[in-house]
Order: sequence, then structure tokens, then C-alpha cells
Amino acid sequence: ELERKIAQVWGRALGVEELSLYDDFYSLGGDSIIGITIMTEISNMLKLEIPLEAIFINPTIHALSTAIPDYSAQSKVSFKRVARRRRN
Repeated sequence: ELERKIAQVWGRALGVEELSLYDDFYSLGGDSIIGITIMTEISNMLKLEIPLEAIFINPTIHALSTAIPDYSAQSKVSFKRVARRRRN
């Protein structure tokens, strides 16, 4: 399901109707502007903060879909705001 969703985003952004899970982003005509478009849409769709470089490190649909759970786990880390100590 995740691979299908990513493929739909890639297809729209790259203007490609048929994709393989192993087609390379760069071979399909991908560049940094298209990468921003793709990663923004995927991040919004999944409600995750996924960095732009994820598509450059994982340049196939299969590789990116395999890496996304790692970003999901990272986004669940939360930080608690604490009061700042005053210096004497």
C-alpha cells in the first residue's frame, strides 16, 4: 500500500504513467525541485517529517518505502519543555 501511494506521487511529479518499484528517480528525470515536490507531498500524506535527502539516499520507490518506517519512528520522539534555571 505504501509503495502504491509513493508510486502515485512519483508518477504525478515526474509525468510518468508506468513505474517499476526499482526505477531510479534520477533516470526518470528527477532533480532537486521535483524531489522537494515529491517529499513534501509524501510527508503531508503520511503526516511525517521526512527530510528531502531521503529521496536522494533512497532513489527508488522500493528503497524509499523501506526507509519511511525509520522516519516514522524518529518522528515519535517527543521532548518535554522544562523551565530554564536562573543563574545566581
